[in-house]
Amino acid sequence: MQLKLNPPTPGVWPWLGKVLVLAAAYFVTGKLGMLLAVPPGYATCIWPPSGIALVGLLLMGSRHWPGVVLGSFCVNVGLGFDASSTAAIVKSLAIGLSIALGAGLQGVAGVWLLRRFIGWPAPLIEEGQIFRFLILSGPVSCLVNASWSVGTLWLSGAVPAANLLINSSIWWAGDTLGVWIFTMLGLLVFGLPRATWHPRRLSVGLPLVVTFAIAVGVFFYWRTQDRRELRGAFQESARQQAQLLADYLAEREVVVRGVASLFEASPNVDRRQFAIFTLPALQSHRAVQALEWVPRVPASARDQFEAAARRDGLAQFQFADQTEAGTTVRAPERPEYFPVHYVEPLAANQSALGYDLGSETTRRQALDRARDSGKPAATRRITLVQHPGEASAFLLFVPTYEGGPVDPDPSRGAAEAALAPPRLVEQRRERLLGYALGVFRMVPLVEEALTNTKREGVQLQVLDVAAEPELRLLYSSQPEKPLPASRTDGAEWSTELDVGGRTWKLQFTPTLAYLGARQSWTSFLVLLAGLLFTSLLGAGLLLVTGRTALVEGLVQQRSAELRHANDGLANEIAERKQIEARREALLHELEAKNSEMERFSYVVSHDLKSPLITIKSFLGMVEKDAAAGRLDRLKSDLQRIAKAADKMGAMLEDLLKLSRVGRLQNPFALVPMHLLATEAVELLGGRILARGAQVELEPGLAAVSVWVDRPRLVEVLQNLVENAVKYMGDQAQPRIVIGTALGADGPRFYVRDNGMGIEPAHQSKVFGLFDKLDPKSEGTGIGLALVKRSIETHGGRIWVESEGAGCGATFWFTLAAPPPPARPELDH
Repeated sequence: MQLKLNPPTPGVWPWLGKVLVLAAAYFVTGKLGMLLAVPPGYATCIWPPSGIALVGLLLMGSRHWPGVVLGSFCVNVGLGFDASSTAAIVKSLAIGLSIALGAGLQGVAGVWLLRRFIGWPAPLIEEGQIFRFLILSGPVSCLVNASWSVGTLWLSGAVPAANLLINSSIWWAGDTLGVWIFTMLGLLVFGLPRATWHPRRLSVGLPLVVTFAIAVGVFFYWRTQDRRELRGAFQESARQQAQLLADYLAEREVVVRGVASLFEASPNVDRRQFAIFTLPALQSHRAVQALEWVPRVPASARDQFEAAARRDGLAQFQFADQTEAGTTVRAPERPEYFPVHYVEPLAANQSALGYDLGSETTRRQALDRARDSGKPAATRRITLVQHPGEASAFLLFVPTYEGGPVDPDPSRGAAEAALAPPRLVEQRRERLLGYALGVFRMVPLVEEALTNTKREGVQLQVLDVAAEPELRLLYSSQPEKPLPASRTDGAEWSTELDVGGRTWKLQFTPTLAYLGARQSWTSFLVLLAGLLFTSLLGAGLLLVTGRTALVEGLVQQRSAELRHANDGLANEIAERKQIEARREALLHELEAKNSEMERFSYVVSHDLKSPLITIKSFLGMVEKDAAAGRLDRLKSDLQRIAKAADKMGAMLEDLLKLSRVGRLQNPFALVPMHLLATEAVELLGGRILARGAQVELEPGLAAVSVWVDRPRLVEVLQNLVENAVKYMGDQAQPRIVIGTALGADGPRFYVRDNGMGIEPAHQSKVFGLFDKLDPKSEGTGIGLALVKRSIETHGGRIWVESEGAGCGATFWFTLAAPPPPARPELDH
């Protein structure tokens, strides 16, 4: 079995091209339309793609609706796409596709309504047409997508039921204004019939564009002012909260520093003294999970240290590590240990006692950084030993050193110098006593720091800039993701804090509730009013230009009727003039024919009388010679009589041929010129040989074919060649050439001889009837007249060129007649 793939239908590719063009136009205008939206809800009082969709489907046809769906899908998915999870992705795509289908359905509905109740294409020049167009294309058809899409958002949970009416109304109004303005603009550029729409581009389109631009400009001005006020108020609130959090962290650091100072002042602090010292701080700072003392214990002192702790009341005390499962095990042998020795409050943090902080990489890095710098060092986000399932805390280490400062800075005072760490890193590592440790959980810390602030509608995220991506988030006031910058109207704000040598970034982002409660609708209402005015202006201009077009059409109709009447009268006058001119021409032609007939009669009567006179004279001589018995003279007389009779017969035959030219003709045919010349030469073969003449046919004749009456043109060539032979004179080597040359009026043909030639004064007479250059010649004087008449019946002309007597002559002629219509063959 063989599978054959049929090639795509030729109409598919143009259809696909138009679909993609419509989708691109929808997408681009959608992106531009979002510039007019008012965050956070993307409320826009005009949606240009609705007009683009309607005018595109009106011009291209409803079957291109997939272009509207594709363009709308790209716009809406780009606005609300959520890639946080597979379910979120599927939901985003489903919502975008449903809204896109609503846009496509609305466009098809609008086209159907206009074609059903108006008829399309329509010029929109009548008031009824214009009103029906405005009502059906805008308020009626735009109910489709407003209901469909807002219903989709309600079903998906994006729009609460309480907001259905307001969201549907805004959506419907935006689509309606978009249809009114942008469908008008599209029809002014591409609408049919063009003779009606194109002249309105300046009278309707220009005011429409200008008022729309003014409305948009005022909108952007007001929105800029509103944004500036909203941004300033939010950022001021964010700065206050950031400062409160920074001050609170500084106070917590002071508490930990106080513990460190306690051990630097008295290294022999016991557990009871530690509890008494830390109690006030723990009572006043509830966000502190624990305050701890972490001594540095060399491996050689481990057993002694553990035994002393047990004697101090900690029966199960040992240096311990925590496994990945969250259980504690005895710490292996190490060069030194950093166990949690004292911790308060003890009851909530007892599981941390003995835990070697140096056993875990993150804590060890902070320990080393604090030791070498002599400053407090914080960890990244960690999981506490006492809360193994929660990774939302950080540790703050403050190092302590024994023996006071080494190589003290002379610029310090005595008390300040006593608390200062050693100046050199090597000295700090040698004389490290241990660490005061503060354990902080992020959520209580931030909540307590910002207790007395107004945080409604403000989302705070605290990020550890240098941490791994999965551990970067330290705190978020809300579980959902912050709004993107495109929906916050530029009101987000961020700052950075240095906490124990780590950089924390505080990001403040307004929520939808915050923006909605503080959003000014001034710019929105200004734009709405401007666009409504623009739409009404466009409708009014359509009415005015429509009435103008109707009046112009009526004027044109009346003018056309008047022109028609004038044209009829002019035609009648022209016909009468033509008839009069034809009558005059016929009269002139008749006069010319009469003149020609008179001349012909005169010439015929004169030239025919000559042989008759000769016959009559010699008949008298025959009678006398017969009576006298002069038989020898009688024979000569009879020969003369016969010769005169033959001459009269030849003259009568030529006259008969001349009379037939123009009246009787054979069907025209396309014949190569060299065949006609060859036939003429063959018919004169005897006379040519008798005279000893040489006839040459130039090769160029074979390349030219002519539409002619073949026998008539052969007769023309025959007469010209015979005329050349006849008037060759005493030429010892007669030579005749038949050829062709290209002239300004097309191919020209010639018959050239080296005979007796023609004087210039006689050249104009050679084509006259009975005109002979040599009266004694044998000819009748009709041959060249017959040639001229035949050439003229072919639409051509003939002339002769000669430099004078003894120089030969060249007869030129043209054949300019187009091929005549075919005539039916007659049965004989």
